Amino acid sequence: MQVIFEVASCPWKDDLSMSHKKETSPFTLSLTSEKLPLIYPSRFQGLLMWSMLLRKQYGGLACDMQMLGNYVEIWGRRFTEKVEKDIIKRLFPKDSSDQKNWEEIPSLIYDPIRIENSSKLVLPMMTEGKFLTALNISDITPAGIDFHCSNVLQHLLSEKNIYEKICDKMIKLGLNEKKVAANRKEHVMVFLQKCMWRFSSSISNKTLISGKKLCHSEDLYHIWEVVIPGVTSYTSRYLAAKLVS
Repeated sequence: MQVIFEVASCPWKDDLSMSHKKETSPFTLSLTSEKLPLIYPSRFQGLLMWSMLLRKQYGGLACDMQMLGNYVEIWGRRFTEKVEKDIIKRLFPKDSSDQKNWEEIPSLIYDPIRIENSSKLVLPMMTEGKFLTALNISDITPAGIDFHCSNVLQHLLSEKNIYEKICDKMIKLGLNEKKVAANRKEHVMVFLQKCMWRFSSSISNKTLISGKKLCHSEDLYHIWEVVIPGVTSYTSRYLAAKLVS
């Protein structure tokens, strides 16, 4: 519970666009690589690299496996570099130092969260009899109910009027080509998944450590706004049915 609290409380998000995919060794390391302890000798470096490689071995969605591979590459390279001065200033505006190693960054971010927040809130809740007995609707982020864990998009596409509105919108935007007429519903589903991820599921209040801003296609939002009422209605019913009264 404390780890979840601390991860959720972190105001920063790592930036996958910082990956240099064309670089070669050592960023092609596997879990069984004999070179791993030699390249990353410190306990923290080895622990982080092994953790990401081990998680990747368990498998999952292709996009998640790619993400883990990119982070292995990013952090493998970072351990051989200094932190850029603009990133230090962004992460620690009150710190006068402009020289830091990447190995220091996680602790510098998470230690204050543990000292000032999680240790004062989570531990007493779990050790002093103030246990959570049940979740309420207000405890759950509706955006978490998406196509990964529910049939929300299948439900929407089963509604003829909603499906036709989406198709009409895609045609007007030039996104529904004739060549996909035979499997149009599957084509529409792919676009709805992109829309739900970009405009709902993936949204957070975290800031990219690189300082970059995320940009999304306005065309996709025009499709997403067609299904917002249906998604909201489905999510409310789904949560009401899952939660114990």
